[in-house]
Amino acid sequence: MNAEQLFSTLTARGVRFISKPPKLRVTPADRLSAEERELIRLHKNELLRLLGKPEPAPAEPTPEAAATPEAEQAASTEPANLTAELLLDFADALAIHPRSPTENDLALSRCAALIVAGARALRGARSPDVRRSIEDALRSRCTRACELLRTGKIMSADVVMVDLKRELTKLAGH
Repeated sequence: MNAEQLFSTLTARGVRFISKPPKLRVTPADRLSAEERELIRLHKNELLRLLGKPEPAPAEPTPEAAATPEAEQAASTEPANLTAELLLDFADALAIHPRSPTENDLALSRCAALIVAGARALRGARSPDVRRSIEDALRSRCTRACELLRTGKIMSADVVMVDLKRELTKLAGH
């Protein structure tokens, strides 16, 4: 199996590849067999190159595949994996512009509280559409906040996180 086949097979099962050269993260890792993990290690460089290219538009799922609970579950990231991924991103962003230990701890604890609230909202979401909206809000706002933290714009990152808190509160009510 080559890198493209491996990528296609795993993404069809809901596995996500996150390229942060020289690292490659794959989530949720618990969906991978030992053989698949070995193939990922073997094809890591090709996968990183593949992820660097613009992604083609995703194929439309067949009605049978879209209707199954497994397909619905695979369409979204598990809250625990998403939480870990976002927390790592925040820790990385904070490490770029170190402040006092107290300021770093405070910023990370604020981020962690919101990410955990988002994960709880994901677990409690009644519909797949609300679940996707919550996940999209978490990813987009946390990504933006991390970008701001990487450039030392702490106050701007706080504004983005306050906005995320409002949006999560609104979405959790649906």
